[in-house]
Amino acid sequence: MTMQWPDWLPIRTDLASLSPYGAPQVPSQAAMNTNENPFPPSLELQAAIAAKLALVSSTLNRYPDRDAIALRKSLANFINELSKTSFDHNSIWAANGSNEIIQSIFLAFSGGSAL
Repeated sequence: MTMQWPDWLPIRTDLASLSPYGAPQVPSQAAMNTNENPFPPSLELQAAIAAKLALVSSTLNRYPDRDAIALRKSLANFINELSKTSFDHNSIWAANGSNEIIQSIFLAFSGGSAL
């Protein structure tokens, strides 16, 4: 199936005939192609999530720190404890998934022409 791009979208001609990847929606017990876990979270994890949500629910009307400093510091501490190193949180890049990272790399190194 070929995707029809809107006329106003300035997509490159060599990409216009391509269709984006989409994980097939096939009913199954373990949908591994969509990174789904066939098992629900444990009751302990569900309780821990509910407890944490109760603590932070009063701030859900605000955006999180866009630099994710607390997350990056926690990850650096985890790495340091595990590897007995002194990894700095400024060396960690937090992003909204691999697509954002790939897009940022293309924008940084292609001058914007690769997208």
